[in-house]
Amino acid sequence: MISYIELQNFKSFSNIFFDLRGPRGIPKKLAFLYGENGSGKSNLIRSLMFMCQSFDTLRNQQMLPDIEMGKLDIIKDEKLKEKFLSEIVRTRLYSLQDLIRQNRSIGEIAPMVIKVGFYHEGRDGFYLVKFNTESNSESVLEEKLYYTLNERAGLMFDISTDGINLSPSSFPDVKYRCELSEQIEKYWGKHTFISILYNELKTKNRQYFNARLAPNLHTVLRLLSQISTLYKGNDSEAGRIAIPIRFLHQLDEGHIENKNDAELLAVQKFLNQCFTQLYSDIKRAYYKFEASDSGYEYELYFDKVCGGKEIAVPISLESTGTKKILDLFPLIFTSTLGTTVFVDEVDSGIHDLLMQDIVKILQQSLDETEEGQFIATTHNTLLLDDLEPENVYVLKADILGNKEISCITDYPRTHKNNSIRHRYLTGVYQGIPEVGYLDFKELVEDTMSEVKSNSDLDGDQDAD
Repeated sequence: MISYIELQNFKSFSNIFFDLRGPRGIPKKLAFLYGENGSGKSNLIRSLMFMCQSFDTLRNQQMLPDIEMGKLDIIKDEKLKEKFLSEIVRTRLYSLQDLIRQNRSIGEIAPMVIKVGFYHEGRDGFYLVKFNTESNSESVLEEKLYYTLNERAGLMFDISTDGINLSPSSFPDVKYRCELSEQIEKYWGKHTFISILYNELKTKNRQYFNARLAPNLHTVLRLLSQISTLYKGNDSEAGRIAIPIRFLHQLDEGHIENKNDAELLAVQKFLNQCFTQLYSDIKRAYYKFEASDSGYEYELYFDKVCGGKEIAVPISLESTGTKKILDLFPLIFTSTLGTTVFVDEVDSGIHDLLMQDIVKILQQSLDETEEGQFIATTHNTLLLDDLEPENVYVLKADILGNKEISCITDYPRTHKNNSIRHRYLTGVYQGIPEVGYLDFKELVEDTMSEVKSNSDLDGDQDAD
């Protein structure tokens, strides 16, 4: 589970600390972050996605020759190949330099720092990475991982422009430490060390790789790789879902070799149970299949009651809210499997009351997991009537643009019957819009007068 996130010079944050730990230092399984529009809530989720994307950059680089050499010709279906290549280009073929440029604070030349604390099996750790953000010099400056080494806590690795320190407790094989040092000399800076390790895992024999890293290091790498994010950008959503079931990232439609595939049918059963409980007019959720040259195309359908008749409706014709819920299911699913999930604007397009029901079910499910964790940003204040104070956070900014995240429990205790929702909406916790004086009628009249005046002036000039 994630214990805290600390950011410096990341997008709109010069310095921010998001503490997810409870009184005993154990991370909370559920947290909802509130704040006014433009306060930076999305950037917080973006930082986790950025970190996870940085783990893949070297593998992305290694994939390019495969694509250029036509090794993807094994995919016979041209439509499927085009779709696959488009997805690769859109989501995978980014460099670390590109990521740094996209996420550094505007006008800031100081290094960008991401520090993520985590908790696993009763032990604390952290991952820290520092980036040079100067134009055309974007690179890694420092990277370290801290967790338990055998029985004592310490640095698993500490790499900077000043030197390389790989702990023998984490990398017990002397020869392999030398190999990794050579990899660091070759790739580090343009890629993170974790990116180098992930590439090693994917390109070398798994047994060889596993035998040369300490079990605790494997544990941390797996924990970091299983963080899932759904981030809402300026014009689209981007997600990273780490889940062992392959079809949960394409629930609406896709391609499959066998329509009797056990995993897809299991997902179908899961979706049917969820949608028929959440929607009174949905009687059944299922996949329809259409044969193709290399297997079957599938699409999600709902049997719905409309005007007293039951009709089949494809997911493509469903509302934005229903599609949003479909996007949430993989994330809810993976959090209840015991991993960490971050979701931006979790309530977007979903009815407030329906969102309430989903959160209640999610709370119950997380209570039954050991390390499942679900963190989300939201504007749905109705949820405040059901959430515990320790699960509610507020992002606020002062007049100088300095930002701070506070948990409701950080504020002085009030009478137990006081409504958190009421107190938030009345500004007790801040983090709400403060709108100045606006008169739309007056503004429209002034604008039209300005337009008319300029038009008259242009007409006089034309006459001259």
